[in-house]
Amino acid sequence: MNNYVIVGDIHGRKEIVEKALEKFPDEHKVFVGDFLDSYDRSSEDCIEALVTAMWADNTTILMGNHELSYVLPDTHRCSGYSKKTQTMFNHIKDEYLDKVRLYLELDVDDEGMWLVTHAGLTGPSISRQAEEHLSYISNKGFSPQNPAFNIGWYRGGLQATHGGILWCDFYAEHDGVPGVTQIVGHTARRERKDPLGIFYHEGKNTWNIDCQDRVPEVLIVYENGTTQTVNLDDT
Repeated sequence: MNNYVIVGDIHGRKEIVEKALEKFPDEHKVFVGDFLDSYDRSSEDCIEALVTAMWADNTTILMGNHELSYVLPDTHRCSGYSKKTQTMFNHIKDEYLDKVRLYLELDVDDEGMWLVTHAGLTGPSISRQAEEHLSYISNKGFSPQNPAFNIGWYRGGLQATHGGILWCDFYAEHDGVPGVTQIVGHTARRERKDPLGIFYHEGKNTWNIDCQDRVPEVLIVYENGTTQTVNLDDT
């Protein structure tokens, strides 16, 4: 078993990647995706953040919808897309696809599944079939027809009632899955009552860690199933 350090959406903040790797050399680092695209960081910063995480030891990187935008630009392009970033990404695309995962099930000593995805697993048909659904997603790979890549109506999709694990909106679409503790990014805080950083939604049994644009917090999941939030700027 491992202790895990789960890191939310990066969007070019390469210093977050560097601090996480430096502060937790022995723990297994998990980045939930969205290294690319930013309103205040350069394409170079975004690619550097991604490459640094890709080649770090004891690290798993998950795909976010903003990476999918460059893997499947003809069918899944999203806001922030940049031709310059596409050109740079194309040079590392093969290595990226070799390393990236769509989800990670944590190995912790606790009942039920602990699941890390970019945006979250939801949907009434999944409640008793989470493992089967995830296996199907894995087998579909990077095909545009993979349900992991579905864009729900709330996020502008035309066919799916709710988004897949790269696109599910935490507030509008995500209801959680019975028996599954989830850790997600993708949807930044919208409601004033939510804490500024990482927060846990009991009704959804889900941690939302998309907070790096406000506070550099990461979530530690210990091998016994307990959790702790840590600010990367704390000494």
